[in-house]
Amino acid sequence: MTRIAQGFAESAMRDDGHVYMSVVPYSQNVNVYDAKRPNRPRNWARADALKPEELEDWNFFDETGIKDLASPDTPDALGKRFCPLRGLNLGENYFWDHAPAGHFYISYWVWEKSAVPPGYDFPWKDWFSKPRPTNDDFGCDEKTRQEAINLGQEDCKRSDEELDFFREIKTMIANKGCPATPVLPLQNRLEDITSELILLKKQHIFYKGLTAGNLNFGFALGWGAMTLAPAFRGSDGWGGDPQVPRDFDSGNGEHQKAIVMLMKTEMDSFFSDSDASTAVPGNISATTDHTPNDMPKRYKALCDSLRASGHRIRVFLLVAGGQSENLGLSNTKSFDEGGRKGFQFCAEKPSDISSYNSDAFNDVEGAMTSRLGEIAGELKQRGSFVRLMQ
Repeated sequence: MTRIAQGFAESAMRDDGHVYMSVVPYSQNVNVYDAKRPNRPRNWARADALKPEELEDWNFFDETGIKDLASPDTPDALGKRFCPLRGLNLGENYFWDHAPAGHFYISYWVWEKSAVPPGYDFPWKDWFSKPRPTNDDFGCDEKTRQEAINLGQEDCKRSDEELDFFREIKTMIANKGCPATPVLPLQNRLEDITSELILLKKQHIFYKGLTAGNLNFGFALGWGAMTLAPAFRGSDGWGGDPQVPRDFDSGNGEHQKAIVMLMKTEMDSFFSDSDASTAVPGNISATTDHTPNDMPKRYKALCDSLRASGHRIRVFLLVAGGQSENLGLSNTKSFDEGGRKGFQFCAEKPSDISSYNSDAFNDVEGAMTSRLGEIAGELKQRGSFVRLMQ
């Protein structure tokens, strides 16, 4: 995928600086960490997202000494990850065209201690999630203890270390559903795009055989739109050029915006945007509409918002996939039923969604490369009549 993406970038970029391109790596979520902007998590987070009630109930902050989820010593921050979420209910469309400041929940990943595999060397933090029990909890109050001692029986009192054995241990790890490679906001130099794709190729979304969660295509498309949204420009957004992203086209054809999305999935077991990863972190009940039956509805709502008057973002989807082995998942759908049914509303014309069915990517790479060349040509042709393309 990175190879054909590089070819597309080389075809689409121009030397006059009028073409801007962003790169949005995705897996279960999208990483917007930026070492040059260490305050981004605090600036973008909602006030109630910094200390989720779930983590408070588990004594995470008291036991670990970590101030809140925007602190630089969280496992995600140490792993150079920041995967925020917002607008998760049907029709909210991730609020992709809203300014980011003070608007996001912060995702995190907590495992039971026993679930952390040996040799797992992502940043992580153990803590006792429940208070230490007392000897009284085990029927060993002072009276009972003295009676046992007087009868020459074993002292029932346990040391603090022994009592800790009965405490529940949880582990927060650097979010394995959050890609190691962060988003590259809009750039107009091919060298910057190339550097990002090289980094992406080196940083796989698998770690020691563990997948990085279910691929979430809704998040990917939503974040792609956020890299094009004028609400994200300036120091409170992506930073960089304060005029980028530019305004949406006002109808005079002055410039255009487009998303080209590459997808790889099992065509008969499409499972995306329909699990706990789409819920408010620490409060699944606060989020609705994330069942497999809701997938096409969510995609349709997002697509409608991208093509709405005042936005007019052109969307191209290239979907590569084969038939899966038996995954044992009863709540999956085929791509046509769960994905295309909603994504079709992103398309300006039927050819804007292209499918390539094969179990081996090498078998379809040539056809996908050719299609990307056609898309680059079409955008360039339109671009010859406009001042700016993003």
